[in-house]
Amino acid sequence: MSHGEDELKLRDFSWTYFSMTGDVDAYLLYKEIARSEMGEGEELADAGTNRTEAALHSTLSSS
Repeated sequence: MSHGEDELKLRDFSWTYFSMTGDVDAYLLYKEIARSEMGEGEELADAGTNRTEAALHSTLSSS
């Protein structure tokens, strides 16, 4: 099994786990893996989402 296949399985698992539980860390893992698959231009376009997710994670972690 290649490294790419492992990432796809982990990405799919983290999304499934997030959708079943609402666990924010699983969602952030999913997004991190998805970002690693994107090109640099798409990553720059996603910068606003990154800041929003960081704020969400920070807020939920401090609760």
